[in-house]
Amino acid sequence: MNTPDNSRYQDDEISLVDLWLTLSRHRKLILGIVGFSLLVGLLWAFLKPPQYEYRVSIEIGNRWVKDEIHPIEEPDTALAKLKESYIPSTLRTSSRVEEDEDIEIEAQIPKKSEIIVLTANGTEDEGGMLKGLLMEVVDKLRADHQRIYSILKKDIELRQSNLENDLSSLKDEASLAEADRERLKERRELLKAEISELQRLISSTEAQYKRATAKPGGEANAMTLLLLDSEARTARARQSDLRDRMQISIAGDEDRLVKKLADNQRKQAEMKERMARLDLELLNFRETNATDAPMRSIKPVGPRKALVLVLALFGGFFLGMFAAFFAEFLNKVKEQQQAASNG
Repeated sequence: MNTPDNSRYQDDEISLVDLWLTLSRHRKLILGIVGFSLLVGLLWAFLKPPQYEYRVSIEIGNRWVKDEIHPIEEPDTALAKLKESYIPSTLRTSSRVEEDEDIEIEAQIPKKSEIIVLTANGTEDEGGMLKGLLMEVVDKLRADHQRIYSILKKDIELRQSNLENDLSSLKDEASLAEADRERLKERRELLKAEISELQRLISSTEAQYKRATAKPGGEANAMTLLLLDSEARTARARQSDLRDRMQISIAGDEDRLVKKLADNQRKQAEMKERMARLDLELLNFRETNATDAPMRSIKPVGPRKALVLVLALFGGFFLGMFAAFFAEFLNKVKEQQQAASNG
């Protein structure tokens, strides 16, 4: 008595035998399809011109701002412009591309890099055309960045002009302050001369007073003493006032002028430093450009010939098996139709 397991085993064995018999009956069909597939693979592998990769690297321009280097445009933004605008427009409008040609240009940013790499695949005969297309794309991005450069440069030049005007005003203020300082020196010298003259007057008056007191008294002599004493008092008061003016007022004005000149010089130094930084920004503008001319890969790209033949062999085998099973199916359908018509 057959158990269920033995029955299942026999069914599987019969099915495998049927499969083998089916493949054997249609072996010529299978071998024919495998042979045809290998032939197609051989023709494709040996007759198709080898494909090479053409590439060019774009270095995004940069500028120097506050002791740091900043790109003129973020690489991701430039990459988006290339993919969405410049590459499609170049392929659509370039005179190098024929209507029926299918050309693809890829753009990518290598990891941990700020360089954009453009690539295109083609034969050696298409190399000149592909190199030209790559440079057209580079030129479009470079032209866009030139526009950004112009705006930034005009902004820097405007700031430089404003700083030059401010610096010129500071220099004028410094010249006026220096002139005021010279005038204060002249006033100090005049006051010193006047104080010295008053000192001589006081000394002369005191000498006359001593001589007058040595003479015998009288009304005339008393009047002379009063006049000499009054003149001496007036001269001393005037001398004291002049000394106060020289030591307090003029000294204070001089101190204020010295501070004003120091502040002015400091502001001038700050402005000159800012102008020097702007000069450095202008000098350190680096334009967007290709790092080198477009280059062709040394070895062809794409699947190797051996791989193509292996794929053709397996593909032909599986296609042959499918054709064999389909042919067997058609035979069984025909047999059933004949049996039905005979019955």
